Amino acid sequence: MYCKTIQRVPLADTDRSQGVRDGGIQTISRAAAILRALERAPGGMSLGELAGVLDLPRSTVQRLVDAGHSLLVIEHNL
Repeated sequence: MYCKTIQRVPLADTDRSQGVRDGGIQTISRAAAILRALERAPGGMSLGELAGVLDLPRSTVQRLVDAGHSLLVIEHNL
C-alpha cells in the first residue's frame, strides 16, 4: 500500500517522549520520533520522506505508521 501523505492526529498532551531515556525501548523511541517529525510537517510527509528524515528503513516506518493508524494517532491520505 502506498500513502501519499501521513499526518499526526492532533491530541492534547500526547508527546511524553522525555520519559524514554537513551537505551530505552527502541520501538517507542522510533514511534515518538515519527510523531515529532509529523508534528513539524503540517502538510504531512510520505513514507519515504519520513524514512529519510529519521534514517530508518522504509519498511520500519511503514510498520510503525500502520500501528499508529490503528491506534488513531496517525492518519493516512491514500
